[in-house]
Formats: sequence, structure tokens, C-alpha cells
Amino acid sequence: ASDEIRDIGIDEGLIWVVTDGGISNSDVRFGDWRSFSDKLPSKNTTCVAFSRDYVWIGTDKGVSRFDKLLEEWKDHVLPSVNDIVIVSETAWIATSDGIFRLDVDYDRITQIDVNLPSKNTIKAISIGDFIWFITDLGIVRYEKKLNSWKTYGLSDGIVSYDINDVIIDGSKIWLATSNGISIYDSVSDSWSEGTIYHNLLPSKNIKSLAIDGDNIWFLTEKGTSLYNNKTGSWRHFNSNNGLLDNSGQG
Repeated sequence: ASDEIRDIGIDEGLIWVVTDGGISNSDVRFGDWRSFSDKLPSKNTTCVAFSRDYVWIGTDKGVSRFDKLLEEWKDHVLPSVNDIVIVSETAWIATSDGIFRLDVDYDRITQIDVNLPSKNTIKAISIGDFIWFITDLGIVRYEKKLNSWKTYGLSDGIVSYDINDVIIDGSKIWLATSNGISIYDSVSDSWSEGTIYHNLLPSKNIKSLAIDGDNIWFLTEKGTSLYNNKTGSWRHFNSNNGLLDNSGQG
């Protein structure tokens, strides 16, 4: 195992920890740990996802699928996997060389034939009728009902392709980037720049975001800020008033 944790997930009382040196899980009730690094095609693991019958592990050599009932592993050789999202027992896999779909019922992998802004697909997110894929040169949205694709770029309101974090807030998607915030509104199908936040943040290089009711937390390279949507008030935290270090690494 390794100290560099890349992903964590909880499924049926088990916590799964993904590192650059393998994967382990633990029963949260008892705290006993098991390592599965020797079961994988590579110890360089990247992400974890869960479906009804399987645990899915991404590695730099493809996907490993763990059958919860039989406790057996099956490997699928693919380019380096960055993220996995499960939709109706189908795995959508974001890799360094495009998007792949793995249909469990047919045990079949298909590379998606779509004109991506970049084949280096970093993240996959499922929201309602859509699956979103973030690449290092733009964002692509797949609409399941219509089997259609749409691409969004800088001209559509995305402030930067250097995306540090993505969070979902109801019907909105928030991007934390090295050049500020972009917010997607599903009603208008449009992106907008978070200008009202940029003006009072200590830095536009936003490492991470969190939304808790009316509160929005911004973790930046120069400290952490808290904005309250209801009152419009700000609070700023840095090494002068409580933080050990200003440099956030969400």
C-alpha cells in the first residue's frame, strides 16, 4: 500500500481506499483491513466505483471488477483509467485514450465513437438523464434518452480547462479551476463565470469546493473562504487566524 490516497468509497459497510500502491478495504465496524493489491493487473490504482453486484477498480492498466457474491476478480485491459461511473449496471470508463463502456450483461467493452476535444478524459459524472465527461481540453455531455453528445469549451463560459474539483448542487454543476469558478445551470443549458465570488476570494486558483446548505466553502492556494448565499457575508481563514498553512490541496 501507499500513503498517497487517490480515492475512497463506502459500499455495504466496507470502506475501500485506493492508493498508488494498491487497494485495501476495511469493515467499518471492526476496523480490520484486507489488501487486494496482488489481485490486480497493476498496483497503481486510480479510482473505485460500486454497482449492485460489483466493485470496480481503475488502474493504469485497465479495470478490475470484483464480484461481491463470489469474491472473484476479473480484469479488463484498457488504457490508463482516470474515473468510472456506473449507470444502470453499465460502467462508463474515462481513460487517457477516450471513453469506454462495459456492459455487464454481455461482458462486452465498447470504445465510444465520439469526437472528443481531447482523448484524455479525466472525470465522469452521472446526473439524471446525462453523463458528463471532463477532458483536459473541454467538457462533453451525453444525453442518454436521445443518444446525443454536446461539447462545451471556453467560449461557452468555462473559465479554464485546468479543473481541480467538480461538485453537484441540485441541478447545477460547479467547477473549481486554476482561474476561478464556472457554474452550469441545467434549466438554461449554459455555463457562467462565478464573478461575484472571484472579486472577494484571496485567489482565483481554487483547489476545492464544498456546499452545505446556504454555505459555500472555497479552498484556494491562499487560504479558505466561506460565503453565505442567504446573507451575502464572507469569512476568510488563513495562517493568521487558524489555518496551519494557506496552501489548500483539496
